[in-house]
Amino acid sequence: MGICGVPEVIYSSPNLATSNIIIIVISVINLVWESIPKYRKDKSIETFFIVDTVCVSYFTLDLVLRIMSTPSLRNFLKVVLNWFDFLAIVPFYVELIVGRESASGWQHSEYYGCLE
Repeated sequence: MGICGVPEVIYSSPNLATSNIIIIVISVINLVWESIPKYRKDKSIETFFIVDTVCVSYFTLDLVLRIMSTPSLRNFLKVVLNWFDFLAIVPFYVELIVGRESASGWQHSEYYGCLE
């Protein structure tokens, strides 16, 4: 019996989907709000970065758990939406590794150290 046959997993699925949608909405609102020039102050950018880090961490954990629980990695990799999920989180980690300045011109250098 696969993981989808376990009643606890089936009943928790709507809760997981709801939490995913809530985190997606928070992430989009954060992205839009960060793009408004009047909110690009040092303290605000720190908050935007923290919210973005929490959201991307959630998405990463979700993707890793789905990869670990899939019965067939080959079939998992064939699903295009899984690739979209992967491609959605990659820019955040690339920016962390490269350490370049964000679009607002503020570098998160003090936060990179604590995340590494």
